[in-house]
Amino acid sequence: MTTRNFIMQYLSSVEGILKGIDPQKLEAIIDVIYHAYKQDRQIFLMGNGGGAATSMHFTCDLNKTAIVPGRRRMRAMSLSDNASLVTAWANDTNYTNIFGEQLVNWARPGDLVIGFTASGMSVNIVNAIALANELGCETIAFVGFDGGTVGAIAKHVLHIQSNSYQHIEDVHLLLAHVITNALQDRARADGDLATTGLGDEVQERVRRIYYARQQLASEPSRERRLRMIPDQVRRTIGFDRALLFVSAGESHLKLAAAYPTTLPTGEVIDVEDDLFESEAFRDRLAVSVPSTNGRSPVWLEAYKNVTSYAVAPIVRDDHSVGLLVGAFCNGGRSVDASDLQLLQIFAYNVRGALEGSRSDDPLPGGPWTAS
Repeated sequence: MTTRNFIMQYLSSVEGILKGIDPQKLEAIIDVIYHAYKQDRQIFLMGNGGGAATSMHFTCDLNKTAIVPGRRRMRAMSLSDNASLVTAWANDTNYTNIFGEQLVNWARPGDLVIGFTASGMSVNIVNAIALANELGCETIAFVGFDGGTVGAIAKHVLHIQSNSYQHIEDVHLLLAHVITNALQDRARADGDLATTGLGDEVQERVRRIYYARQQLASEPSRERRLRMIPDQVRRTIGFDRALLFVSAGESHLKLAAAYPTTLPTGEVIDVEDDLFESEAFRDRLAVSVPSTNGRSPVWLEAYKNVTSYAVAPIVRDDHSVGLLVGAFCNGGRSVDASDLQLLQIFAYNVRGALEGSRSDDPLPGGPWTAS
């Protein structure tokens, strides 16, 4: 047989297997996985050899590819991943225990356990599926050949009609992709899964900080960099007002820039006049004031109706060289933990911008240049 004929025969065989899959059975498997997802259950996956690779690949797809912005994310974990734990159980007890013993730690009633085994006879998967059933978990088996013991004991089975390990593993992975996309499609249309989107929102704001850092890195003028920072804080994190102070002595700060630009820059303030700013500048601690109770610091009074603000130190060589301030106005909302954390991240990323040269930034990855 020529190589080309072999290729055509192999592909034809896989095509024939795919055509023989019952869509109703596949949909039933998707229903089980989606139910676990909707109930916020943990999903465990496992396999040996090619099945291990498929379980890890599928875990990645469930955790990342299936994400829909504004929807709760799945919680999937491959029991084949942790080499130290797998080899510890195999070495200290027996290879047949490598998956089941992990489930003893993690699995709870209602969780979902998925096993990939072409033969259906892998003893470690047989043991894990049996244990999962006893624990009250839902169990799914992806099998081939005659289904084996795993196919007989799992609550839900997707049986690939083939006696070829390679063809079975090919189809298992392809079906994992089908399932991932079907789950994502369902989640997109399911309003019951709507969340605050906080995780997605925070990640988006972190990405904006990275782009802001790149913009600062491309600006050679220190003064222009300083003027850019407050507007970037407002746009990336979402504050109504933002200010940048630079050090003017041991306990004094100078207003370098503000957004909106309604405050006179160059004004010097004594940070000892305000406990929170003193703590941030002297002790290098980020602080937040969830409510001003109508009393704003003197340097914020020019911005009317400030109701909540956060302060983050800009630190270089273990010394504060400035402060970043973000504020919300008119009672719109209060500073929360994510706002404070993002302001800290921003302060960390712009410390090199306060220097006269871009070449002395101490951040890992080299000088203050865009990458």
